[in-house]
Amino acid sequence: MGVAVREVLRQESNLTGGHSSSADVSATICCGTLSLADMSQPRPQNPLHGITLAMILERLVAHMGWAEMAFAIPIRCFTHDPSIKSSLTFLRKTPWARAKVETLYLDCLDEMSCSSDRQEDNLTSRGV
Repeated sequence: MGVAVREVLRQESNLTGGHSSSADVSATICCGTLSLADMSQPRPQNPLHGITLAMILERLVAHMGWAEMAFAIPIRCFTHDPSIKSSLTFLRKTPWARAKVETLYLDCLDEMSCSSDRQEDNLTSRGV
């Protein structure tokens, strides 16, 4: 147990007269407060967790191609001389465009997983 956590536990114990349950204890971690009760709560699943914008673009380009992406989201970095680098630069500075790309990725996620499953099945059936 860290020094900061021990100090919080000691202070909690002093405030409650030595009668403190673990669910009531709060520990100050970095910039926020983390309650032990909060840690046991299930967190909503975020399908974008751990996936960088570069990964999203690379997967979309591999799955759809630049032309189809430009049709779905008509932004200049997709329509005129598209590249991953120029798209990343624009999308990092433009929150509304990034949100559209992330939404497109989420919409295509099922299709991409189905196509990768089919590719794996083809490789397995060929004995590769």
